[in-house]
Amino acid sequence: ASCRFEGGQSFNDKGMAIPDDLLAGIPSEADFVGALWSPPTLFHPDGTATDFEVAIVGDKKEQVRLTLRALTGAVTVTPERGG
Repeated sequence: ASCRFEGGQSFNDKGMAIPDDLLAGIPSEADFVGALWSPPTLFHPDGTATDFEVAIVGDKKEQVRLTLRALTGAVTVTPERGG
């Protein structure tokens, strides 16, 4: 079984390309050409975090949505059926 992450800060944000200079010299550089990344999600010492939402989609299009609430740092997991 495999899965993929969809979205970044929001489901409309598909991420940014990884700069070539960050990939240079790693043994599997070719495996990451065209890969996307997004800014980190931060959890702060006071219990807050950055708003974040991402979907994890499996082989059969099943989907789990993770939503991080900035004010409390709470994560909500919502199973969904993709299609």
